[in-house]
Amino acid sequence: MLTSRRFVPRLAMTMLLMAVLFLMTVLLTVLGSPGGIPGKAIANVTTQRTFPDPELDPPVPANLGYLVKQIGDRVYWVTDGVYNAMFIVTRAGVIVVDAPAFLGDNLTKAIRDVTQKPVRWVIYSHAHSDHIGTANQFAGATIIAHQDTLTELRRINDPRRPLPTVTFDRQYTLHAGEKIVQLDYKGPNHEPGNIFIWLPQDRVLMMVDIIWARVNIFKNLSQSVDIPGFIEAHDEILRYPFKVLVTGHLGLAEPQDVVVQRELVGDIIRGAAQALQDIQVSTIAQQLGSNDPVKITDSYFNELSNQCANQVLAKWSDRLYGMQYWTKDHCYTMVQSLRFDYNFFGGPILPAIQREYP
Repeated sequence: MLTSRRFVPRLAMTMLLMAVLFLMTVLLTVLGSPGGIPGKAIANVTTQRTFPDPELDPPVPANLGYLVKQIGDRVYWVTDGVYNAMFIVTRAGVIVVDAPAFLGDNLTKAIRDVTQKPVRWVIYSHAHSDHIGTANQFAGATIIAHQDTLTELRRINDPRRPLPTVTFDRQYTLHAGEKIVQLDYKGPNHEPGNIFIWLPQDRVLMMVDIIWARVNIFKNLSQSVDIPGFIEAHDEILRYPFKVLVTGHLGLAEPQDVVVQRELVGDIIRGAAQALQDIQVSTIAQQLGSNDPVKITDSYFNELSNQCANQVLAKWSDRLYGMQYWTKDHCYTMVQSLRFDYNFFGGPILPAIQREYP
């Protein structure tokens, strides 16, 4: 049986993500749709931006294929509309955070639109190729990453993703000229080694593949290998006093975007828990009139996911773009996490979950 740890092979996951998000971007250039358990660090949200937001989801110039936007003091966001990177210009040189495969050498072009200073440091958010698949364009730079990212890249041995030359366990602070970049690791979430990149002087945070601002979360809770870590990451993000959050995909995020997604995740937890309480595998077997364990199990999980999705969609279908996609996948993933990670099979819900998501 599947667990919440790894639902699909890495290559298939990456290719699926690239293809689906590319199609989403094409469609969403012409379509828009409107979109709380509040985060601990932030009060209840009174306003919610919708997608696409003209300020946070700006259109990418078709003649360039990329957009550069200043989001701090010599801090720049680079996007192709689907994948995001960031760079910081310092007196000592340029710091680059991630080198997405789809951005390719447009990332270097974007940097040269702003400065001729050399790229001295490259920071990897995590190991996935869609985010760092063209890091080899910055030959000679010091590459900084979490030690789990180094372990993964050693296993894969991809020359387009050079091995990190500096690694850390819990925290690393880069002092580059007048700029400070703090790298924090809170544990696995989307991927082991996925780190928080914090610029305290500018109140800019980068956290990849957790938050999907103003749209539904990508398939299977952002294809996260650790669902408890994915859930906890929302509160970890909200503990930073950030103004701007650079996400892995689509537009920039503000604190209220994190609060809104945290609320959505809470409703998915509640929907999955309620389904596990309401639906018994023995009842499914009786309805099918079958002793086939594969057929019974498949029908059981399908019923659990459907009930959870219907409960979530009743509240969220008009609040966030794209809720008709992937909500059932989220519910299936959460059902498995409640069963395997939280030992919840339909009895009293664990106090830790109840406390966070009453």
